Amino acid sequence: MLMFVAVEPKCKTNLSSADHSVNEFDFILVECQVRYRGNWAPVIRCHPGAPGVTNTTDTHVTYKQVIPASPQINGQTVLCTTLFTAPAPSLPSPNGEPPNNSYTWTSPTIRVIRSKTWPTGTSHRRHHRHHHNQHFICIK
Repeated sequence: MLMFVAVEPKCKTNLSSADHSVNEFDFILVECQVRYRGNWAPVIRCHPGAPGVTNTTDTHVTYKQVIPASPQINGQTVLCTTLFTAPAPSLPSPNGEPPNNSYTWTSPTIRVIRSKTWPTGTSHRRHHRHHHNQHFICIK
């Protein structure tokens, strides 16, 4: 008997709750969890970014992905799709095709806050710092 029941995944990010922002060069953490029952375990995939880490048990699938906050993802959303492609880990391998239902979660629109930059035309970055009557100049 092939049986499958999946609850819609619960996904979240670490984006600020007020305006869904993240500072440039920080990271966006995407976490999803779905409960299921049956012989087919759901698989979760999110985009954009590199593949995340999945942990699958006989009743739950958890997924975590880290996405660098860069200007290229400003204004985009994260899409996480849950679908059935693999048998559950410790249950007998089912015969036949996996269920064809899927669910897609969409994050709020990402707002990347650009880091402060030096004025155009500046060839070196200089930081001045005073410490115990000494003057340090750091050139990067």
